[in-house]
Amino acid sequence: MPPPPFHPACARPRRAFTLIELLAVLVVLALLSASIAPLMRSATGASTPSAARQTAESILFARELATQSGVRTWVVFNASTQRMSMLRESLTTPGRALATPIPDIAGTGMHEHRYSADATLTSAAFTDASVNYAEIGFDNRGRPILPTGNVLTDADGIVTITGPTSTWRVRVAPRTGLAWAEVVP
Repeated sequence: MPPPPFHPACARPRRAFTLIELLAVLVVLALLSASIAPLMRSATGASTPSAARQTAESILFARELATQSGVRTWVVFNASTQRMSMLRESLTTPGRALATPIPDIAGTGMHEHRYSADATLTSAAFTDASVNYAEIGFDNRGRPILPTGNVLTDADGIVTITGPTSTWRVRVAPRTGLAWAEVVP
């Protein structure tokens, strides 16, 4: 009687991948790396617009916090340390000098933004009588105020963020305190 066409005892155990299987895997990896490489190259330039939008959102958050709580809030820019932080005055002892850091939403630290080499805080200029300030505050009506106590009325406040491929401005509108990010042409 002839043996059956397939018998498990006769089958050789398979210990390695075939050449065809290895080549198929290499082709798939090559296709994936070719499609991801352009995305990785453009990721460094993407941090500048992201930092500008985050800065505008933080300024708007400070404005909203001031109108909801009735307490002045401040956004302070420091180009030498590459940081933006948010402060809030006290209800009992108002004044910029005694303002304290605003905790972040998670409650793990203070609400601040650290700029990086790919998105450098170049300057922050909020002008009153030809004097530039690197901070802007908001009163209980959401109006932008300067450290002198004057409302920003004449020109936009401007924060400049520079990256490897582009420069962005965050503008704060006089009288209203609305903020938006725009690319510098």
